Amino acid sequence: MNVGINAVIDKMLAGRNARKTEKLVSFCFNNILNGSGLDILDLGCGNGLFCHAISRLPAISHAVGVDVIDYCKVPIDFLLYSEGQRIPVEDKSFDYTFIVEVLHHSDDPEHLLREAVRVTRGYIVVFEDVVTSSTRLFFMRWFDILVNIRHGVNIPLNFKSEDEWKRMFTRLDLSVREMFNYYFYKIYTPQRCRVFLLKV
Repeated sequence: MNVGINAVIDKMLAGRNARKTEKLVSFCFNNILNGSGLDILDLGCGNGLFCHAISRLPAISHAVGVDVIDYCKVPIDFLLYSEGQRIPVEDKSFDYTFIVEVLHHSDDPEHLLREAVRVTRGYIVVFEDVVTSSTRLFFMRWFDILVNIRHGVNIPLNFKSEDEWKRMFTRLDLSVREMFNYYFYKIYTPQRCRVFLLKV
C-alpha cells in the first residue's frame, strides 16, 4: 500500500493503538508478570508499541522486539527474524516471551513456538484468537486480512480452536499454568482471544 496512505491511516488510528497498548500492558502487569529485573522478548512485535510500553515498567530490566518486518513506530531494541529460522538470540535469554496475535500469521506456528521455548527460561505468554465455529472462522479470516494487509504481514490464517492450541503446547512439553479470556476492543469484533500462560 502507498506509504502516504499508510501514514494517514496510522495517524487516524494512533489514539486507538495507544489505548489498546495501555490496556494490554496493564493486563500483563496485573495478571502475568511476577518478579523484578525481568528480561522480556516480544516475539512478532509489529509496530513495537507493546515492547516499548512494557519496557518502561519498573519490573522490566530489558525488552527486545523481534519480527520478520521492521515497521516499528517507536524506538525499541529490535532484531530481524526470518520465518522458519532461528531467533537471533542465545538459549534461555528471557524470563518472559510474549507472542501477541502472532502464531496464526506463521506458516509454521509450531516451529515458532519451539524457538520461543529455546530462548525462554521462564514463561511464554500466548495471546491468540480461537475458532469456536465455522461462521466465526470466516469473519476472523476477513477481519485479519483487512487489519494486516497494508503492512505486508504474512496472512496464512492459521487459526485454531482452543483445544488445537493446547495439543500443540502439549507436544512441546509446555504446561498451561493459567488461561484468561481477553478482548482487545470494546466494540464487537470476530475475535475471541485466549491468553495462555505457559511454563517452559
